[in-house]
Amino acid sequence: MRDARKRAGWSVDQLAERCAEVGLPQLSATAVYLIEGGGRGKSGTRPRRRITVEELLGVAYALGVSPLALLLPEDDTSYPVTPDVVTSARAVYEWFVGERFPPLPAPGDADQWNDEDRAAAWFMFTRALRYVPEPSTHWLVNAHLEDLRQRNTERDQAIQAQLAALTEKVNQLTTKGADGGQPNN
Repeated sequence: MRDARKRAGWSVDQLAERCAEVGLPQLSATAVYLIEGGGRGKSGTRPRRRITVEELLGVAYALGVSPLALLLPEDDTSYPVTPDVVTSARAVYEWFVGERFPPLPAPGDADQWNDEDRAAAWFMFTRALRYVPEPSTHWLVNAHLEDLRQRNTERDQAIQAQLAALTEKVNQLTTKGADGGQPNN
């Protein structure tokens, strides 16, 4: 978050003001400072404040960046998923957007499946799910489309019949008027 704020050229106070403008008044300058990691306390630890998902999205919106830009480093460095699992920032990004399996060790078959194999399989699986609808859903959509087509056809036929009747009436009126007679209303 600090890197994105600095890239925007904003101070902690400016980010807090912008957050308040977008509906997050709880993100005061102190809160932003603590979320970013704070300073060193007397014990040498950094005081921190947790950030909610709502706040993360709001800060990303305020800064005009993707929420992932606040979570992941710009370069493809090692990134801790858990205290025991570290992978690349790129692998975390691909996992986050659904293009790979979670970057966790595969139980029992780690020698047979490397991370790239699992990523390729996950990518193909998610793509298949996106483009192949369930048969019942597909059938239901087709049924609704056919119903709409039928209604439009019936409506179009009714409109055509009304237009034909009006055209006939206009022709009758025009013909009687041309004969010099009095048109009937």
